[in-house]
Amino acid sequence: FYSNQIPATWHHRSSMLQDLERGKRTEIDSLTGYVSRQGRDHGIPTPVCDTLSDIIRFLEKNRTRLNCPDR
Repeated sequence: FYSNQIPATWHHRSSMLQDLERGKRTEIDSLTGYVSRQGRDHGIPTPVCDTLSDIIRFLEKNRTRLNCPDR
């Protein structure tokens, strides 16, 4: 499985990574932001999702463009 899958997706760029590379807003609020909100609503801590959301929002807010070299 992995020997077939990894070469096929080696150069894949997720839409969120592409957005960050271009300095655009991402769909973070629809993904990990949603999980964080649901956790708060139900009293369940979601520290990893909270941190990921915070990092991505920081990059978006500061219009930090990621410069990721091609593999």
